[in-house]
Amino acid sequence: RGALVGVHFEGFRLNGRTVESTFQTNSMPLIIEAGNSPEFPCIGEGVVGMLEGGRRELIVPPSMNREGITEVMTYTLDLYKVRQDPKPLAKPAAPDSSHEATRKSFLVRLFWG
Repeated sequence: RGALVGVHFEGFRLNGRTVESTFQTNSMPLIIEAGNSPEFPCIGEGVVGMLEGGRRELIVPPSMNREGITEVMTYTLDLYKVRQDPKPLAKPAAPDSSHEATRKSFLVRLFWG
């Protein structure tokens, strides 16, 4: 918990249809804090205890899914990178969209070196 992780994921409906995926060519992994991801609560909790290079499959009820998803879904997670000490990363002061894009770019560069 608390480590920054880079994870590729693919979300499926129970009928097998892909809803969202970062496995696409040239797609960046999702970078979240393990155990604390308000945008992706199921993935944030799902990566806790995983090791780099690990794969995990989740069956997720609507209450643990992203906002607006009202059905049970399955997710495949591949954990690519773990950074144990996220403390040096500063959070933005205001939710300005241009500032947020710069922050995300900074996080990706800092996280992946």
